[in-house]
Amino acid sequence: MLRAGCVCECPGCRHRELPVHESLAQKSKWLAAKLSPYTGAILPFQSLDDEDRWGYRKKVTLSVVYRENRWLFGMKSRDEIIPIPGCPVHHPIVYGTVRLLMEILPEERFFPLSFYVQYGRQVVLILKSKGGASLEWLTGECKKALEQTGIEGLWIHYNPSAGRRIFEKTPLHLLYGKETSRDGNGMLYGIGAFQQVIPSLYLQSLDEAEKFFDAGRDDRIVDLYSGIGYSAARWVKTSQCVAVELGGSAFNLLAMNVPGAEIYRGKCAERLPQVDKWLEQKKFQGRVMVYANPPRTGLEPEVTEWLVNRVLADKIAYLSCSAGTLGRDLDKLVNAGYHAEKIIPYDFFPQTHHFEVLALLSR
Repeated sequence: MLRAGCVCECPGCRHRELPVHESLAQKSKWLAAKLSPYTGAILPFQSLDDEDRWGYRKKVTLSVVYRENRWLFGMKSRDEIIPIPGCPVHHPIVYGTVRLLMEILPEERFFPLSFYVQYGRQVVLILKSKGGASLEWLTGECKKALEQTGIEGLWIHYNPSAGRRIFEKTPLHLLYGKETSRDGNGMLYGIGAFQQVIPSLYLQSLDEAEKFFDAGRDDRIVDLYSGIGYSAARWVKTSQCVAVELGGSAFNLLAMNVPGAEIYRGKCAERLPQVDKWLEQKKFQGRVMVYANPPRTGLEPEVTEWLVNRVLADKIAYLSCSAGTLGRDLDKLVNAGYHAEKIIPYDFFPQTHHFEVLALLSR
């Protein structure tokens, strides 16, 4: 039976009608198939209680269409937008804001809204236009209503070619509020900065990595694909840390969230010479450990080669959102002398077929 507010035509959640144990069983089977050489190291899934698996998404991207004199926010399926204003997976801050905007936004010819993107308390409205949209609707009363929903920053982004590519390189304009917010753990975040959608499980994974590293002040930790700095903020408390992040907004937040780390902006593959120099300056001190949280494509080939032939890390903690690319990278690392100590799967995306995996390796 579908949860109240769930629309059967919506393509968003493949496992929404499965009990928790069946969903996790399917994910476990998929993981075992993708990581078959390492099944002995795979631990049980870490998940949430049933009620906590709903209403968790504060980060969403929704397609928007103006139809029959009203705005509809939803998921696209075969070029048709399926409205989901009461999606039970969305956090109240999402559907509260969506419902407010449905009521107050002017019609499409004055405000050609195409996408709605939300990162917690920050929202960006993406218009299929070069500019000049009406903002008369953004009254003092509207701002008060936004504040009541919990929104702290409302942005507008003009993208005349909005479609498969949601954002262009043109700037975002802040309409209301402030540029950044703080999450429940005190970390600054903003539009475009990657965050895990279930912080409690993500913190559990960081606990495991921290326990595995057991790092001291003389140890050095290289934090790759650092995001806004959740992981690096852990390492600087006990050890020396260098962090690398490509995204501009994430890098700026990383600098603010982890002032005690050495940080470099750019592709990890392109910043390895600087990381090597940093390690060389501290070569007589402690162990070297690497934490990596790459995108779905996995480790860049240059990073894998660096781990295999150059850095020779004592320990690696690798958080992956793709079992396929994780398996590929594990094969290369294990063949080079690393050992997969533990592989811990996390149900970061309840109701869907997606999950993430933390692999802990030692040399």
